[in-house]
Order: sequence, then structure tokens, then C-alpha cells
Amino acid sequence: MLLDWTKLWPLVLTSSVLAAFLTYGLGLFKDWLNRNRDADFAALYVALTLEDYASRCASIAGDIGDYWSSSGSAGAQHENVPELVDFGSDIEWKALGIKLTSKAMSFRVRVGHTREMLSDLWQHIGDQIGEEAREHSVKLGMEALDIADAYRKIRRLGDAQPVSHWSARKWLREKADEIAEAKALEAERHDPLLD
Repeated sequence: MLLDWTKLWPLVLTSSVLAAFLTYGLGLFKDWLNRNRDADFAALYVALTLEDYASRCASIAGDIGDYWSSSGSAGAQHENVPELVDFGSDIEWKALGIKLTSKAMSFRVRVGHTREMLSDLWQHIGDQIGEEAREHSVKLGMEALDIADAYRKIRRLGDAQPVSHWSARKWLREKADEIAEAKALEAERHDPLLD
């Protein structure tokens, strides 16, 4: 029995090509899994960093509020919002994609600009800077939580687990409402149409 090479060559070639495609496809799939895993870890790290920042913002806003309400015998007078720690050089920003990376980096820029603005403003208004620092701490804390929520939602990481009965989110929201109410009352008092 003699083999007909004209029929065997197409079979050998197609099986080699098929094997090459399968190997290439498995490689792509493995890369996709690794990239997806890297994106999940990066997103979790960024979300936790932002949640920690929100907690520090709440702490500063609370210190300022305690300082005012106790006439300086409790809390502390802060002149600026907290600094945002570096996200780290190990984060796979490319795996996260442009939209998520932009959210984190844009927030970093806003924190930096706010800190610069408050430093400059302190030279002009002195001790009254505490009110500005408190308001911006509340605002930036809420924004940090919103961005962390977006990271958790988009990467399907689940909600943040509370570490105690106290909620920075709830506390910051209450303070934001108080600040908005106080501003509305102040605007109402200075409205020339109401005089």
C-alpha cells in the first residue's frame, strides 16, 4: 500500500496551520486573563486609596468643625485639604483603560490644584482658611468616594466593606448638606431683593 503524498500534504499543512492558530489563540486568551486580573488588582488598589483619602478628608473636616464648635479647645485648625498619596508605580494603568485612568489622574490634579489654591488663599484670609479647607475636604472626600464606586462597579469588585459602624460616606454627605444649607442662608441674608 503506497501513500498518496498529494492527498497527505494538504492534511499535514492544515493540521499545522490549525495547531498554530490554536496556540496563538490560547496565548491571546492567557494574555487577556492576565491583563484582566491585573486590571482588577489595580482597580482595587486605586479604589482603596481613594476610600482612604475620603476618610482622611472626613477627619480633617471633623477636626475643623470640632475646633470651631469648642472655640479651639478640641479638634484642630487645618489650613489645607489632605495630600493624596501616590497611587504607586506598580499599577497597570494600561490594563485599566483610558476612562478609569483618566478619572484617577484627573482627581489627583484637582487635589493638587485645591491644595495650591488654599495655600495661596491662606496668605490673604489667614485664620478664615479653615472654613475653605473644611468645605473643600468635604467636597473632595465625596468625589473620591464617587470615583472609587465607579472603579468598583466597572471592574465588578463589589461594594466597600465597612470597617466600623461609622461611615465616612454618610458623614461627608451630612456635612455637605450642612454646608449647602449654611451657604443658602448666607446668600438669602445678603440678597438685595429680600431687603
